[in-house]
Amino acid sequence: MSIVIKNPIIINGSTRVGPGQNSSPIVTTNLIMYYDFGDTSSYAGSGTTVTDLSGNGLNATLINTPTYASANGGYMNFSGTSYAKVGPNALIGSIGTGDFSIDLWIYLPNASGYGHIYSIDSQGGYFLKHSNGNVYDGASQAGSGGGGVIGSGAWKHLVVSRISGTARYYVNNVQAASRAHGFNINATTLYIRSDGGMGEWVTAHIALPKLYKKGLTVAEITQNFNAHKSRFGL
Repeated sequence: MSIVIKNPIIINGSTRVGPGQNSSPIVTTNLIMYYDFGDTSSYAGSGTTVTDLSGNGLNATLINTPTYASANGGYMNFSGTSYAKVGPNALIGSIGTGDFSIDLWIYLPNASGYGHIYSIDSQGGYFLKHSNGNVYDGASQAGSGGGGVIGSGAWKHLVVSRISGTARYYVNNVQAASRAHGFNINATTLYIRSDGGMGEWVTAHIALPKLYKKGLTVAEITQNFNAHKSRFGL
């Protein structure tokens, strides 16, 4: 199933977009969490609360003052020790060893070093990270792997899709790698651009972060990529 989250409206004389103005027909089947920082129905442009557009109430709290930018339809600039905290919510922990997907747009001003993109609980739970712009995930350093290059200086659409115990990694709608993936995701708190306090901070611009309790198919990944690629100059 795919729907438009809201019908667009126009707000004259404002750099902010109105509810649904950024909305496009993304995949919504088993969508657990979805934010659009440039949509006033998700983020007002200031404050610490981001409203979940999936309808599940997984609102995020912004911590240590990430900054909103209106370029590219709106994104959040995470720098210093800033991050977003989601939950605790039982929907996150209900993923377990089942199918799931992470889907977001990301821009690294500088890819040097390494840092977290998503984590659930902490590095001892599930993490999605990059090292010098190279993507990997896992449940411990010993279990890390994956693939894909997001590099620096350009927006990239990044997807991790786990179906029947196999994870596939996509950058800009191209599969970069796959591997066996049986991590048990049973913690109930998700962090964007943090591992829940262990550090490893790298500046990242993040837009349209999503979490699915399903593995996105190739066709569904293409649908989500096409829905917003023009917003990021692709």
